Amino acid sequence: MKQCLVVDDSSVIRKVARRILENLDFDIEEAED
Repeated sequence: MKQCLVVDDSSVIRKVARRILENLDFDIEEAED
């Protein structure tokens, strides 16, 4: 599985990015800053 780090101050942007990338079979890690 591919991995991706999503970094953004906005929780809404992180949530949207997570949903899109998970649909593309990415394993997601998140960071606020």
